[in-house]
Amino acid sequence: MDDTEEVYYWAGIKMHRSGDRNGFEFLVSDLDDPVETRIRFYGIALQLCMNSMIFAIFVRNFYRTMRMLIRSPHNLPSWCCAVQAGAGVIFGIIGLAFALPTTSSCRAAVWFSNISLPISNICVSVVLLQKAWLAHKKDNRLLLIGALLILPQPVTTYIVWALSPTMVVPHAGCVFHYPNYYPWLKFGIDMPINLVLSVAFLVVVIRQHRVFGSDTWAYLSRDGMIYMFCVILSNFACALIAAAKLANDFSDMFFLVDWVITSTLLIRQHEGVRVALQQSTRPKTNFQRFDFGKSVGGGIDAIATAPDIVVTPEDPSQSGYSKMPR
Repeated sequence: MDDTEEVYYWAGIKMHRSGDRNGFEFLVSDLDDPVETRIRFYGIALQLCMNSMIFAIFVRNFYRTMRMLIRSPHNLPSWCCAVQAGAGVIFGIIGLAFALPTTSSCRAAVWFSNISLPISNICVSVVLLQKAWLAHKKDNRLLLIGALLILPQPVTTYIVWALSPTMVVPHAGCVFHYPNYYPWLKFGIDMPINLVLSVAFLVVVIRQHRVFGSDTWAYLSRDGMIYMFCVILSNFACALIAAAKLANDFSDMFFLVDWVITSTLLIRQHEGVRVALQQSTRPKTNFQRFDFGKSVGGGIDAIATAPDIVVTPEDPSQSGYSKMPR
């Protein structure tokens, strides 16, 4: 970073010339020094392994979202899951191409990942916002709060593009040198919306469970709390590692780790809710029989607004086993 000959400016943005290279070009640029070549090969190979694992997870997540979309093509949460998983697949392709003699440079991989990250976070926020909005009987004040919390997401992209030089280093491959405040700023943008909207949804779910005692409401409350704590813990742990640079130049990879964890948890939770509703064969509450996939607001999360009717012997039409629509 101290070599001024390697630094130039484009449109006022500080650039490092090694960021214009791909992994293959960087590896073969100094073959006369066996020790340096070995170090470069190790760094690029390690990053290639990590990118391969991330790519494999996103491919699996994308496959799972496609199955959800086939079952419920009008379901907004399923589309959000598919978009963020699809962005991860594209990033995985670009990340893998970085190690090959292609035109995919280090800067292209970093810049695309930092477009995809806010898109993924917005998709997660939209799913959480929809659930909270439906749970609170479509209270538009929640939409306003959610929109205000989502608005700062592009700030992280600006910081990476304009203030974080991208470069290829021998022992870590493609990295970007972010400002010291960036990890905590990102945590401050991601955590509040996950916490506020998850709590808003859980307040209604837990209240419904206490009143009616349905196994389905119990599952929704338990699963919602697990999701909230895991996502916030992932946000905090990855921000701490990146801020303290505990993994040295590999610390920026933990932004991708956080992305993978959040993506996987979101899809797992959405699948789990659907399975729980389908397997609920004798609820203590009566949910209206409607097509969850086509309901207003999109999808299975609309259960939060279904009216609850206590089953009583005096109401023969509601007695007996009541199966959820499949």
